[in-house]
Amino acid sequence: MDVNFKLKEELASYFKERAKSKEKLFTIISAYKLSEKDLNQIRKVLSIPTDFNVVNTVDSGVLGGLVIKLGSKLIDLSIGGQLKKIRKLVELIP
Repeated sequence: MDVNFKLKEELASYFKERAKSKEKLFTIISAYKLSEKDLNQIRKVLSIPTDFNVVNTVDSGVLGGLVIKLGSKLIDLSIGGQLKKIRKLVELIP
């Protein structure tokens, strides 16, 4: 799993901010149920602190990839999310 620097920086900032909070929930939304091995790999790659609870939610609307929910913040790493970004960029072309 390749994660860009900006995302890692953003997550590190979130974890630091949430370290003092009682709510330490990290939700990973995917098209299918992820195995414990998958969740552990994601935890490792994204450097999720061990005191955060990682939950996997299944949403068949996710076309591939993942959507990460951190409190009220969403990070869309799904194929559908990437296609939406491309569509918006194409619409800007004169």
